[in-house]
Amino acid sequence: MTRIDGDGELWQRSAVELARMVRSREVSSREIVGAHLERIRTVNGKVNAIVEVLAESARRSADAADRAVAAGHDDFVYLTEHF
Repeated sequence: MTRIDGDGELWQRSAVELARMVRSREVSSREIVGAHLERIRTVNGKVNAIVEVLAESARRSADAADRAVAAGHDDFVYLTEHF
């Protein structure tokens, strides 16, 4: 299910805002990936923009990123170098 709060749905947020939310633990990487996958399922039939959805790979990467954040590696450089 897509998470909605006072500022809208997660898939509508900028990468900067999502990164801030992950660092402050307002949201997990897994939740963000889930919101985007749900959005793809909702609209891709109409726009045909995504050829192949790598959902399980995205979920595994999100889980690994969440573990890294939990271990104190919450900087963007670390995450981009390891995922």
